[in-house]
Amino acid sequence: MLSAVLKSDVSVQVSIQVMDAFVVLRRTLASMAPVISRLETVERRQIVDQSRNEERFETIFKAMGEGDFPPQKVFCDGRHYDAYSFARKLVRKAEHSIVLVDGYCDDVTLDILSCKRGGVKVTIATVAQTPITATAVMKFNKQNPPLEIRATGAFHDRFLILDGKELYHFGASLKDLGRHYCAVSKLDAAFIPSILGRFPQE
Repeated sequence: MLSAVLKSDVSVQVSIQVMDAFVVLRRTLASMAPVISRLETVERRQIVDQSRNEERFETIFKAMGEGDFPPQKVFCDGRHYDAYSFARKLVRKAEHSIVLVDGYCDDVTLDILSCKRGGVKVTIATVAQTPITATAVMKFNKQNPPLEIRATGAFHDRFLILDGKELYHFGASLKDLGRHYCAVSKLDAAFIPSILGRFPQE
C-alpha cells in the first residue's frame, strides 16, 4: 500500500514485485485446484466410510453381545470341544422352545440340551429305537423340564429350531459334532412350517 503512494523508483519496483507475487500465487492455486478437489473428495469418502465402519462395528458388537452366530460353521474332525461348546451356546439362545430333529440321539444329546434356560420346552423327534431311555427322560424332566420325545422316521437330516424363529441344519448329529468334518448352517426360517408339518403329533 505504501509503494502505491510513493513515487520513487524503489516503490515502483516493489509494486511490480507485489503484483508478480500475486500472479504466481494465483497460478499456484490454480494448479493446486485439482489436488484440493481430490483431497475434498477423499475427505468426504472417509467421512462416509467412517460412518459405515461405525455401523459395521456396531452390528458386530451387537451380535457379540446378543450371542449371534454366523450363518455357517464348519468343524474339522477332532474339534470335539469346539463343536460341543458351540452346540451348548446355540441351545442357550432359546427363550421359549427348542425343537430338535435328530435320528441319532443319546445321553450326550441330553447333556447338551440341559444347558437350556429354565422353562424352555424341548421336543425331540428321533427314531423309535432311540438309545435315550425313559429313565433318562424322567431324570431330565425332574431337573430341566419340560422334555418330550416323539418317534418318527420322516427325516433324514438333522434340524434345530429355536423359538420357532431360527432354523439350523446340522451335517452330523448333535452328539457327533466334531467327530468328523461337518458343517452347521443357518437356514431361512420360512422352512420351519414345512418341517413342523412333518413332525409327529402328540
